[in-house]
Amino acid sequence: MKRMMKLILLTLGIIMLLKEIFLGIPGIGGAYILSLAWAPLGTNITLYFIMFILSALDRSNEARFSLSVLALTGLLANAIAFFPVLGMFMHWLMVFLMIAYIFIVINTREYRGNTTYYDPYRAGETVREYKDNK
Repeated sequence: MKRMMKLILLTLGIIMLLKEIFLGIPGIGGAYILSLAWAPLGTNITLYFIMFILSALDRSNEARFSLSVLALTGLLANAIAFFPVLGMFMHWLMVFLMIAYIFIVINTREYRGNTTYYDPYRAGETVREYKDNK
């Protein structure tokens, strides 16, 4: 995963974690959602869709599948969250899944490209030995 993509996904993950924590508070989260006519759920679905597209299309990401599945799960959970009591449990579930999402993004290695010369005839040698033989 490239550094900028990692930073974008980490920022979106933290924002979604904080939103899910707030929306999962019994009474307060439900009153907030109902007072804005379910608009927070629409923004959550939109942000999870953006996270899904970014993680699915990043070709240098070794954790592409797991990040895409977690973002798609968030999208579906917020679609189910339109039902008032069931929504609170969906937000609680997504809090734990977003913590896992953030840990996966943090622990994914950064992609730096091919920085060494590869010669199939000298595959067992180190770079230092190859430079000394030239």
